[in-house]
Amino acid sequence: MVEVIEGKVYKYEKVLPLLIEQDKGIDAWSFCIPTGSGDPIFLNRCVERILNIDIPLKEIILCGKVNANFKYLDKVTLIDDGNDGETNHLTRKKNILVENASFNNVCIIHDRVLLPLEFYKAVKDFGDYYPLTGFQSFYFQDKYNFLPRKYSDFNTISQDLTKEIDIENVTKNDTNIISKLFYCYQHPVRCNFGHDYLTGSLYLTKKSLWLKYSQNENLFWNDYEDIEYGIRISSYGIPCRINPHAITQSMTSRSVIHYYGYVATYNVAGKITMSRCMLERLPFIQRKPLFRISKEEARQRAYTFAKKYGASKQTLLHISSASMTGISRYLIIKRIIADVTVKLDLIDEFMVDFSTYILCESMAPNEFDDIIRIMFSSASPKTKKKTLVMSFILNNQLFHSFSSSPFFKEKEDWFIKKGWLSNIGNFISAVNLKFFIPGVYFNGGVKKVKNMLNDTTPWK
Repeated sequence: MVEVIEGKVYKYEKVLPLLIEQDKGIDAWSFCIPTGSGDPIFLNRCVERILNIDIPLKEIILCGKVNANFKYLDKVTLIDDGNDGETNHLTRKKNILVENASFNNVCIIHDRVLLPLEFYKAVKDFGDYYPLTGFQSFYFQDKYNFLPRKYSDFNTISQDLTKEIDIENVTKNDTNIISKLFYCYQHPVRCNFGHDYLTGSLYLTKKSLWLKYSQNENLFWNDYEDIEYGIRISSYGIPCRINPHAITQSMTSRSVIHYYGYVATYNVAGKITMSRCMLERLPFIQRKPLFRISKEEARQRAYTFAKKYGASKQTLLHISSASMTGISRYLIIKRIIADVTVKLDLIDEFMVDFSTYILCESMAPNEFDDIIRIMFSSASPKTKKKTLVMSFILNNQLFHSFSSSPFFKEKEDWFIKKGWLSNIGNFISAVNLKFFIPGVYFNGGVKKVKNMLNDTTPWK
């Protein structure tokens, strides 16, 4: 390799093989899934897909405690992470999984991700000597595949993180800094080395590479552990890339990953764009559930929260009869917040309960910190209550399910019924992804994109 810097010519000679060159071969794969004891509806589908992938050698390893309803215990190797189940030590789980992998090629995957049936062909087409690699990933907000959304794959951060923090010794205290920096989706054909990273949903890597540069166990889930990992390994000269020969679909999503349906992406020209599918404007397209809980459980959570913080009997009665569709849920939350009181020394506990019982999901750390700051300030109770009901996360949830329920009736509600309507949906989405939605890349025509969507759709 020859490089010219400031008029001087530098010649480099390779004297040792790369770590990934030592792990030759693409035929044997360890599929590693960090998991928990919750309802295994998505874990079952994720493992079923891996079992159906045609590949010469494979194993499936799970780390964590699985629910009794998990169907494939005899098909997997289960490793206990030694955790109490109260905290999601995701980085530790992933490190344990790779340590126990039998094969050199490792696919670390979250249980909500559905791999392509063409996985083996895609990795062969990409080649053996790959760095830390992922696939493009999409989530469909609706029940007929009309509303694709880029979801959790390849990102980039604008700032040089190594100048903001000690990248070799990142702790949870550093996450406040990371949360305030600007990051968005990177276009798959672009590269900003030292700034790009793969989100933690999917990693394709060589075992030796991961063992030498493992994840930082000082960080847990939602601690920006994927940003830290991607930037840290780039400091060792390891790039992150996208394999363009296949895609994955996410079977569920978090509302904090988008902004009222929009996502920030770099387009192919390197310009930041805010984009969403044009059909998101149509409220009558039936949406999938947002939460992994039923309407009855959501009503019980709201009741528990309201009773704990002193809501009136009238409010409690309203909760018991609330329909819990998008707008009615928002109005009942607004009523609860207007009716409850909380002492200053209980604010931290109150905010945790607000996330668990009212929002039913975790806030982004930066929004959580902003709201906590206001709650401890000298602002009036009216201002504090308004901050809660006007929070980004709550209104983003309302956008997702304005006229329908964000809670499931049946566990199959996340899966797509195969038929003429979903066939039209996949075709229209293929056209949108190929020609109109920035930040994505396909090296084939509309028919190939449609086949990729069909291949990765979680059918009923």
